[in-house]
Amino acid sequence: MEATAWIPMVEDLVQATWRRCRAPGVAVAVTDREGVRHTSFAGWANADARIPVGPATLFECGSIGKAFTAVLVLQLAGEGRLHLHAPVSDYLPWFRVQNRWGPITLHHLLSHSAGIIGGTDVAPDARFEVWALRDTAVAWEPGSAFHYSNVGYKAIGLVLERVAGQPYAQLVRERVLAPLGMRHTAAAITHGLRRDLAVGYEPLCDDEPLHAGNPLAVAPWIEADTADGCLSAPIDDLAAFARLLLNRGRTPEAVVLAPSWFRQLIRPVVSVDAWRDYAYGLFLVGAGGREWVSHSGGMLGYRAGLTADLSAGIGAVAMANGPFPAEELTQYVVGMIGGQPSPPRAAWAVGPAGAAEDWSALAGTYRSEDSQGGRVEVVWSGSHFVLRGTGGETARLDAAEDGRWVSDHPRWRRFAIRLALADEGEAVLIHGDRQWRRRATPPEPTPVPEEWKAYTGHYRGYNPWSPTFRVGIRGGKLYLLWPGGAEYQLVPIAGTAGHFRCTDGKPLPEAIEFDTVVDGQAWRAMLSGSPFFRFFTP
Repeated sequence: MEATAWIPMVEDLVQATWRRCRAPGVAVAVTDREGVRHTSFAGWANADARIPVGPATLFECGSIGKAFTAVLVLQLAGEGRLHLHAPVSDYLPWFRVQNRWGPITLHHLLSHSAGIIGGTDVAPDARFEVWALRDTAVAWEPGSAFHYSNVGYKAIGLVLERVAGQPYAQLVRERVLAPLGMRHTAAAITHGLRRDLAVGYEPLCDDEPLHAGNPLAVAPWIEADTADGCLSAPIDDLAAFARLLLNRGRTPEAVVLAPSWFRQLIRPVVSVDAWRDYAYGLFLVGAGGREWVSHSGGMLGYRAGLTADLSAGIGAVAMANGPFPAEELTQYVVGMIGGQPSPPRAAWAVGPAGAAEDWSALAGTYRSEDSQGGRVEVVWSGSHFVLRGTGGETARLDAAEDGRWVSDHPRWRRFAIRLALADEGEAVLIHGDRQWRRRATPPEPTPVPEEWKAYTGHYRGYNPWSPTFRVGIRGGKLYLLWPGGAEYQLVPIAGTAGHFRCTDGKPLPEAIEFDTVVDGQAWRAMLSGSPFFRFFTP
């Protein structure tokens, strides 16, 4: 593509994605190895005050900060001050996880391959949350599989502080931000920073997915200084970090990461899925001969994304103060400029609904697997689905994240909806704890243990990151259902009543225990040590 021919295409893409995704404000930058080549802005840093997004607008970067943490670890490893394959307990003697395999190392934590829980934010400070890992168990031999873990990176931050004798924020400022000239980036989220940040927004109803009837509201506010993600930056500053990756650890003035250690940073360690591996603090998007590194960032009220094509020397960063497919957008932009196809999820997230699949193949009549769901007619309109129930009600389904669909109809608004082809071409419609199948006769209901019925319902906690979930029975299985559509199947742990292992096709480190059963209902659920309580809303 010609040197600047891509600019109007990027501008149109940013504007179209912003309008579709409803984040109040968005900033995007494209950079090469020398400097920023284009920036795009859309919307509002403060939707109520109508303050527009601009070059100086600060956004929280979320988990993109994991790459900064990985750079710090490799710098200290290069100085001989720590060792990647040493047990974490060598640096934090109190670090403990129930583990029948070998020790957990920094290498395992950096690559999300330690087999520990993703993190519960059971405490607002990293120290106790990492300490509380002793009440959880490793799910598999460390190093053998991928499971994303924020608490693992929080533990890395504590190791860095112990080894260097400095707070994490000071290490980031001195060793990464200063050499890159990221003068306007904050290394910790504090109350003093709040007036300078774009205002973050999340759905008003935290127990429903984002849909037309669930508008955005100002997100909960927290302070943070943890190594899993606590940076805030304007768009040009974040682009400077993308250039560090494009230049393989160097700036014009300094070597931030020596060549051998940069190779370690981007060396694949563990497979994530069919088109991604994970290295240290970065995903490697390797399909189609790419040499791409990428990462997303999510905070309360903020989304961010970074993608860098190391071979082509093109990078893109995106930040928003609300729900927005930031990483997918950067992947799409980098692919478009470099003439390479985007990963499937990126193309779907920023393209028109239905572009990636023939959704009309899922139209038809679906029958519930229980006596209460009735029959549902599914119609594909060309851009969205329409559901027609037996009572004559009609609901529109609009495209959402990860191939899910949402509706503001009272019957369908509580959960995201999945439509997919199941075994032998049979289509299935899943909505929370209900399931419909496209077949002439309804399936026979599957019996479940009577005690499971005590666990179903709505649970809430005081953790702003994970304030609520529901538990339901579907197809003879017990599920933990998150508001956005993610779910875990709950498999009983032998010998412990009310205790279940979370699974998503394989056993996960997360476990949940229901207790305080009164009048046939569990009043409390402990999810990997974090308490949630039965709530009065359905």
